[in-house]
Formats: sequence, C-alpha cells, structure tokens
Amino acid sequence: MTRGKVISQQDMATPMISAQAEQMIRTFDNEAPHHREARLAWWREARFGLFVHWGLFSAAGGTWKGEPCPFLGCWMQDRFRIPLAEYAAALLPKFTGERFDPEAIVKLALQAGMKYVIPVAKHHEGFSLFHSQASDFTIAQTPARQDWIRGLADACHGQGLRFGVYYSQNLDWHHPGGGGIRWDPAQDGDSDRYVDEIVIPQVRELLTGYGEVSVLWWDIPGGEVPGGIIDAARAARILAVVRELRPNIVMNNRLGGGFAGDTETPEQFIPPTGFPGRDWETCQTLNRTWEYTHYDREWKSPTTLIRELIDTASKGGNYLLNIGPKPDGSLPRSTVDTLRAMGGWMQVHGEAIHGTCASPFATILPWGRCTQRQLPDGVTRLYLHLFAWPFDSILRLPTLTNTVLGAALLSEPGAGPLPILRQADGRLEVQLPIAEPDDYATVVMVDVVGRVT
Repeated sequence: MTRGKVISQQDMATPMISAQAEQMIRTFDNEAPHHREARLAWWREARFGLFVHWGLFSAAGGTWKGEPCPFLGCWMQDRFRIPLAEYAAALLPKFTGERFDPEAIVKLALQAGMKYVIPVAKHHEGFSLFHSQASDFTIAQTPARQDWIRGLADACHGQGLRFGVYYSQNLDWHHPGGGGIRWDPAQDGDSDRYVDEIVIPQVRELLTGYGEVSVLWWDIPGGEVPGGIIDAARAARILAVVRELRPNIVMNNRLGGGFAGDTETPEQFIPPTGFPGRDWETCQTLNRTWEYTHYDREWKSPTTLIRELIDTASKGGNYLLNIGPKPDGSLPRSTVDTLRAMGGWMQVHGEAIHGTCASPFATILPWGRCTQRQLPDGVTRLYLHLFAWPFDSILRLPTLTNTVLGAALLSEPGAGPLPILRQADGRLEVQLPIAEPDDYATVVMVDVVGRVT
C-alpha cells in the first residue's frame, strides 16, 4: 500500500513483451461480457469489505529505534534502509499474536455489514502470514506461529463471508530478485527466478490450501514503480496459474505487465464520478495509516466512514475499509467501537447499500447521495441518503418524469408514507418529519415506475 506517489529505489529495464504473453493478458482482459457479469455478480452485490494489514511492520508500531517512520510504517524497512537480517532479528520476536482471534475479526466484519474479508498474505517486506513451503520468512518463525491466513479463511467460510488475499508480487524487500531495494546487495538477484520460485509457488499455495478464494488483491504494478519487476511475460506466467486454479476469481488492476484486471483501485480517495464503464473499489483507512501505528490517533468518525461508504456506493463502487491489528493480534479499541457503530447503521440501512447501483442523477445532490435498485414489475427504488437535513424539512429532488408510487423512511417503514408534492416543472418535494431520525445519514425510499434516466 502507498500514500502519495511511490518513490522507487531502482530503475530496471523492461524485458521484451512476447506475443504469447500479450495474448495471455488479452485473454483475461477481453472476457465475454456474460462470463464477466456472472463472475462479478457477488462482488457488485457486496459493496462493503474488510481489509486487514498485519505483518512484521506491526511489531514496530510505526517507529524504528525510537524514530517515527516519515512515511507509512509498512514501508519502514525501505525508508530507514534497514538491512534484512537486522529487520528480521528486531521484529520477529515481537510478533507474538497471542491475542489473535480470527473468529472475532470475521464476526466484527459481519456485524459491520461487510460481505468479504481480504487480509495481507505477503506485503512488500516479503514476510508471509501463512505457512509457505517456498520461503522460510514466514509467521511460523515468530511466536505467533499459527497460519493467519488459514484462521481467517476458515472463519470466513464458516460465517458466510467471501474470502480473498492481498499479495505483493512486484515489491519484495526480503527475497533476492524481488525489486525495490538497490542499497542492500543481499536483495539483488534474478527476477525471473524470484517469480518462478517465490511468487508462483506462493500464489499456488494460497489458491489451493485455503478453500474458496474469491479475490486476489495484487499490489504495486510495475507501471507505478520504475523498479517493479512484473513485466508482461512474468504477468502471463502468474495469470496462467490463476486461470488454472481459480478461473472465477476477481482480480484488481495492480498485477503489472499491462494487465487491466477487473477493478480500478483508488487508494485513500473517492473519485468524483467513479469510473464509468469500469468496476472499482476504494480502499480506505480508519486513521492515517494502514498498519498499527501506536501514535496515530487521528481516527475518522463513524459519521465520516458511513458517508464515505454511501458516497462510494452512489458512484457504483465498493468500499474496502482497513484495520491494523497490534503485534499481539488484538484490535485497537477505537477500531472495534467504530466498526460496531457502522454496523448499527448498516443493520437498519444495509438495503440501501448492498446490491445497489450508482445514482441516476448526473450531479451531486446538495443534501446527500442517492443509490438505487431495480424491483420486480419494473419499479425502481431510489434510496436518498440525507447528509444535511433541510431546514424546512422538505426534501427537494431533481426533475423526474417517472410516475411516483410513494415515499417512506427506511428506518421507520411502519410509520406510513411521506407526503409528496410534484411541482409544475417536474421537481418532487417530499415532506419529512420535523426531527431527523438518524445523525449519520437518514435514508428516504422513493419508488417510481420504470428506470430513472
């Protein structure tokens, strides 16, 4: 993960792209539309997922020898130029995991209204959070010992959530040939050998040993990092294994080698108009950092996060919200409290997020956002998410030509319909209660005949 522009440590030449490699990538990117629709149906329905950043960097808590990392803590090894042996010796013993509870984490995600979980399997530091036969730099070498990925995978499968994995294939500061560190000679090596002996075997392990894996979340494509090592030929070899083992998996656009993937991945921002014509997913943090950083207390409020989720869904995207466990595996109290608050809102209003489509209105609404879904018999339900309660308690909609069937509060369906007035110019006015029912975001449902255009 990054924040801001990545500054690479080297500039490696890009090998020639073979026709066979190009054909493999085109095969993935030019999938038949009906196959793609079926494959991505669950992901579009989900809209809300949990990202989990846990690694050796968590044991540092954002500092190295008492000095705060000037960038993200998960980039500490790179930014402080820490030799491999020193990094491992200092952090492996501190990664204890004695309070790691995968069932509790998945239950918390479920309560928050999330539909899938994506933990880090290997970040740029090259440390595997699973028991890998391809490397000895794994969680098995720490006091935590247990396979973190297996624990979360089993918990997700048991509690009905989709399971995916994050894997950093293009930067690996531990294994020779992984790219990214020019200042440590121990990291120099053959990148083809790294892909064939570390990346591909570990991807095979992840896709065969943990039950159904629904998402592969690649990170740092070569185009973003001049020192990245995944060119088209290496991408094609990786994709061949993925297609063999999990042909229906969802992949993002960060593999490298020109592979477009299924989803765009804006990081720490929500694009003003989404990505028309492309599926997309914004990944966001609860505070400023991805990993556990003991001095980062700039926690976003539940109001901010709920409204970011709504904003994302209103533009047709998914919202992947990150948590950073402590080195003992426990979650900061603010993390738990915030996800529970979001879950309280989602328990009532999840219908207005899950399975919805982007707003039919071309402009941002002055009072909030809109999502929609198609109901039987040609009815469209508009979900109007109010961020700003009208002073006169009248909700004013843009012009609609559709016949209006009725309006009601999603949080109070038994309270009866809300009065509706259509102005001469076609604008709708919905009479709201005097008092705002929900401080986070009140949702008004409006049913109309036909699609809103």
